[in-house]
Amino acid sequence: MPSPPPPPRARLRARDADRVAATNRLDAAYAAGMLRASEYHDRLFAAKTAATVGDLAALVRDLPNPDGPSPLTGISRHDDALRSAGAYAEVGRRTPKTWMLVVAGVVLLVIIGVGTVGMLRASWDTPAAVEPATESSSTESAALPDAVNRELIAASGPVQPLTEAGLTEFIALYNAQFGDFTVHDIALYPAYVVVSRSAESGQSRLNVYDYVDGFAPASSRSRPAGTAPIPLDAIDAAGLTAAIAQAPALIGVPDGEVRHVLIADTGIASASIYAYSADGTRGGYVRTNLAGEVIQVVPAD
Repeated sequence: MPSPPPPPRARLRARDADRVAATNRLDAAYAAGMLRASEYHDRLFAAKTAATVGDLAALVRDLPNPDGPSPLTGISRHDDALRSAGAYAEVGRRTPKTWMLVVAGVVLLVIIGVGTVGMLRASWDTPAAVEPATESSSTESAALPDAVNRELIAASGPVQPLTEAGLTEFIALYNAQFGDFTVHDIALYPAYVVVSRSAESGQSRLNVYDYVDGFAPASSRSRPAGTAPIPLDAIDAAGLTAAIAQAPALIGVPDGEVRHVLIADTGIASASIYAYSADGTRGGYVRTNLAGEVIQVVPAD
């Protein structure tokens, strides 16, 4: 059966405010431990480049409904666009039909449980055959996606990437590790970095690495259409970190903080500096070029 067409709202072009609302939701979900670092990074990048409200809704659809019981904060009034596009599953609401199905399911589980206990009781007096010991597969490292180096890359030491010294040091460490300055996209956080670079298997795949006190492979993903690599050595660390320091005031939350900076080329190489108020309820971003010169300001709402 063909899927129904998306609701009209989902086809509307996304506003900057809609992207900020989705990013705020992702920030809160990551802080609550709902998303892995690599998944959080991938969704943030997708939110930045989302074209429609439906694209944004898909990124937060599996997160709890902000109207229901949830530890998440930072709900913008622009969240209504995502909600009307079907971004959130209803929480705490059950129709009569749903409750009937739930009750029927419980009854079925009770019947199955009684039967299972009977079979177990009948088998308690029968010695179980001892299987020969085998090497546990749990001792193997978790499988990583194709084209990802499975070995932990040697640690180089912690950095503070939102500072001029920290960003300068990270760029030097990246060059020492990979032998070049080319990245596809990079996300800077107060205490770590997530960076993507083209996989050796082909330009259509990206390897994603986390950096805390050394580079470690995190995941692999497809290269988004319409994007291009950027040279880290083209970043003016002094200019960009100055813009990072000014971002909260520029968006109207002078007491706020910068949570992350996404640097990518989606037509033009630029940095998107996301800042939020101290209580996390208002957010916006400043977009600059690689020298830190402001291109666009989306005020906190």
